[in-house]
Amino acid sequence: MKRNTKIEQLAFDADIITVDEQAYPERYPFHWHQFVECIAIVKSNATSIVNINQKILTLSTGDLLFIWPGEFHEIIDNSDKAIIALQFPLSLIHEKKEFATCYELYRENSLLTYKDFPLLNDSIYTYLQNLFRYSKQKSDPFLNIKMTMCLYNILICIADYTKTNSTYCHRMKSESNDIIDKISLACSYITDHCTEHLTLDDAASYVGFSPCYFSRHFKNVTTHSFVEYLNIQRINKLQTLLSDPSISITDAAYKAGFKSISTMNRVFARHCSCSPRDFRNYLFL
Repeated sequence: MKRNTKIEQLAFDADIITVDEQAYPERYPFHWHQFVECIAIVKSNATSIVNINQKILTLSTGDLLFIWPGEFHEIIDNSDKAIIALQFPLSLIHEKKEFATCYELYRENSLLTYKDFPLLNDSIYTYLQNLFRYSKQKSDPFLNIKMTMCLYNILICIADYTKTNSTYCHRMKSESNDIIDKISLACSYITDHCTEHLTLDDAASYVGFSPCYFSRHFKNVTTHSFVEYLNIQRINKLQTLLSDPSISITDAAYKAGFKSISTMNRVFARHCSCSPRDFRNYLFL
């Protein structure tokens, strides 16, 4: 894995990168990245300690943890060399409507402990084993497709197993496929234009909804209000800008689409549990 200060950058020659037990570091300082990472504890009677979003987790054999883009985390102790990892771009989720509409479900279930989800984790580990086996077959012309299919099967397992107990999925059952498609389209539009002066009326008009109708269904599908979702996208942009030391925090805020420094500070603290200045200090320690 390559380091660039405290933001980790990877060049995805394939859709999915695998990191085996020997390659995964015993310790890794606070950092964040724009890709998704799934770590799994594969060694028997082993533990690893991870700090994610200022919460200390002790992971045991069979546990899985998804680390999402922009989440501050560190590997405190992997001296047992028990971790394997998948790293893949978020686009693999968002480019498939079925997965994109379950994004909040996946984030709600970032930590899957073997104690709580033994059957689910056993199923996931089967696909993980196949994925790692495929990753060694470098001459296979279908390598990338086979690995992606394993990842998609993992995402399907999580959605199928957890949807009956998920308040998010109960809400989604009330929405038609057409509305879900339109809201997904609006999400892409908001992400692409978040640095501009963007209003709820703009997003509603883009998908042909009235503002009131759009606001109600957007909240139901995404679990966020329009303003909350817009600010999350701006925070994602801001984090990337803050990784460039030549850009001041004020300039980064305006480039990310914020019109007020006080609003930027408040939103950033709520989503990142630190100030933009502290975030930058973490990056360049």
